[in-house]
Amino acid sequence: MACILQFVFNIVLLFAGATAESDYKSGLAFVPPAYRSLRRAGIYQALLIRSLLIHKGWRSFAMKRLLTILSLTVLTCSCNTFTESRIIDNQDELKEIFEIGLRNKLQKFTWGDEDIDGLNWKLQKYQIDYFEIKIKGDKKTETVTDLDSVVVFTRNSKNIFDGQDNMVYDFAKTSRQLGSFVVENAAYDQKMVSDRWYLVTIGFD
Repeated sequence: MACILQFVFNIVLLFAGATAESDYKSGLAFVPPAYRSLRRAGIYQALLIRSLLIHKGWRSFAMKRLLTILSLTVLTCSCNTFTESRIIDNQDELKEIFEIGLRNKLQKFTWGDEDIDGLNWKLQKYQIDYFEIKIKGDKKTETVTDLDSVVVFTRNSKNIFDGQDNMVYDFAKTSRQLGSFVVENAAYDQKMVSDRWYLVTIGFD
């Protein structure tokens, strides 16, 4: 369902910003503003799609738009790092990001900040917008994102259909094992992936 909604959203994005046919015939490429936020899919993929758009061997501008929509949908739906299985598969690499932050005494690092030990590349690889190391927090809360001694890897919402995704690692001496639950009124969905890892989605309430 999410991919269907994403597909519709991509169509709106692309056709809302379409240029005139005369621009295309004069050699100007149709590149919608959506490409500026494609860094999570990788710069090379974005450039590949752009090259397909301006390639003169394609018969119609409409076909190029359709190709772009399909490509953008695949990129945004098939490469999601923020899933339970991906957390398990990538937990060692995610811990490495946390250790780099801890070693450099970082409380928060955002993709695009002055690079430290390759953090920008690592965040881009795992589609992370920023991570935050919380030494102090609410010791009594059951919402792991507000807890002390956790690192929260965050991917911001990219459209109106998706919430904010968070991968949370509990690095306290003893794991708290807060479990899984949903807070409907707050649009908060917490899934316990393992004894120390959580997947949290915070939507629009």
